[in-house]
Order: sequence, then structure tokens, then C-alpha cells
Amino acid sequence: MDPDNLSFADMQKMQHELALKHGWNYDTVEGPLQLLWTYDEMGEVTAIVKKKSADKILNDPAVRGHFTEEICDVLMYLTDVLLCYGVSPQEISRAFTQKWEHNMDRTWDENKDLYEK
Repeated sequence: MDPDNLSFADMQKMQHELALKHGWNYDTVEGPLQLLWTYDEMGEVTAIVKKKSADKILNDPAVRGHFTEEICDVLMYLTDVLLCYGVSPQEISRAFTQKWEHNMDRTWDENKDLYEK
């Protein structure tokens, strides 16, 4: 696998190999737990953004490396969630494309009441 050009299928395969190596079981029982770990990792990403600032994420190699590593943890756990529920890379590709197409024509006016007062 080319580390500069991983596909989502590559990522799922890698996470599956990691699970096999460590004896982890991907089933629907594990799905909610994987999702909780995703939230935990998002908290770590949020802490970096809050404490280090966008400027350091953009310009300080050490901060950027830490930020990117934590984002990868989030991506890995999300990939694990999909593996728990048997969601294929093809399903993700189709759904991503459909959602993107929907968003291209969307205005988000329906959210104004939620965020603007």
C-alpha cells in the first residue's frame, strides 16, 4: 500500500489486520464502544485546536504532527465502527458522493433557527 495514496478500502483492510493481530472482534456489540472511543479522540483533537491555535497547527511541525496523529485516531475508530456494522468501502463511496451532491445544492436554511437567534 502506498502511504501517500491510501484508499478507504486500504484503510479498512489495515484496521481489519490490526484487529486480527490483537484478537479484537468486530461485531455490532463492539460498534457503540468504537464510537465512544471516536468521541474520546475527537476530544483530543479539540483540545489541540483550543490550546495550540490554528496558526500552530498550520505552521509548527510538532503541533501539526500531533494534530494529524489524533485526527488519524478518529479516522481509525470511525473505520472500526464501519467494520463492526459491515459497511463496505463501496457503500461509503456511494453515500459520500450522494451526500456531496445533495450538499452542493443545499443552503442550510433549515439550520438557521438552531444556530441564529
